[in-house]
This record gives sequence, C-alpha cells and structure tokens, in this order.
Amino acid sequence: MEIVGALQQQGAAETLGYKDLVEVFKHTLHWDPKVTRRKLKQAAALCPTMTPTGSQVEPVLPGIAAAMAEDALSEDHADVFWPRR
Repeated sequence: MEIVGALQQQGAAETLGYKDLVEVFKHTLHWDPKVTRRKLKQAAALCPTMTPTGSQVEPVLPGIAAAMAEDALSEDHADVFWPRR
C-alpha cells in the first residue's frame, strides 16, 4: 500500500510515460484495472501525503492505516470504511 501511495504521490506514471498508474500496473503487473483503482483509492486514504511545500499530511483514516500496518485488518476490511464509487 505504501509503495502504491508513494508512486501516486510522486507522479510515477507520467515519469514512466503512462497516462496513469492504472496503465502502469496493467502493463507491468498485469493487474485488472478494477484492482488497481481499489488500491489507489485505499492508498489515498491510508497513506500520508506531502504538500508541495514539504509538509506531511496524515492519512485520512489513520486508525485504519495503523491497523493494516499491524496486519489487524485486510484490504477487504478497509473497504468497509468508505463508500464504493
């Protein structure tokens, strides 16, 4: 999750010449786009981010992020805490 979040934060898709990370993971890992979108959504809510000025912004769901880091919750469990789109 942290790797996906870091790649998203750093704009890795554009650096690698792709439209977005969905395309990167489809090409490199053969992930279904639906799986990738789910992971990107989770990373956005569960990983800290950095502002353009370098300040760290805590995750939207820090308790869930901590529980997942301790393997107390799975990705499936985490999906319950935000609405599907």
